[in-house]
Amino acid sequence: MAAKRNKGTTFERALEAIFHCYQRSGRAKIHKVDPPIRVIHGPPKRIIPLENYHLDFAGTWTELGGRMIIIEAKWTEDRRLRIGRTGGITENQIANMRSWEKAGAATAAVWGSPLGMKMVSLDMIDERIQATERVSLRWCDAVTVPPGATPEISHDILGCLEGLAF
Repeated sequence: MAAKRNKGTTFERALEAIFHCYQRSGRAKIHKVDPPIRVIHGPPKRIIPLENYHLDFAGTWTELGGRMIIIEAKWTEDRRLRIGRTGGITENQIANMRSWEKAGAATAAVWGSPLGMKMVSLDMIDERIQATERVSLRWCDAVTVPPGATPEISHDILGCLEGLAF
């Protein structure tokens, strides 16, 4: 019996393929950021995950003079994305998005589900937190990432991000 695949990892690989196409065409250079770790040698060897300030993907937008891009990738099976909790966008991730945006980076969460791909800005997250005690974002409240112009770029993430960031 085959092992069950992590759909979030599959989603991140799909994003990496899109970002690779952007790099080949000279539009942007965006890469997956490996979470930082600390290795403690000796019996037993331990690997301790450290806080990641870059979220899932980081890079530069060559079309826009090298503006930094920070993207958090999220996959859910349902029509809701939790905000401020595990299983969604955590408080730490929101704080990191806010810090990078303050420094001038274009930031967003790219949300995938069996329904398609959406994009969530920091403003959308803040509005949702202020509007309700139930802190989750509904699928219909996020921005739909449109199809890409070529078969290799299945979704136009940069075009959608540009619409949110300016």
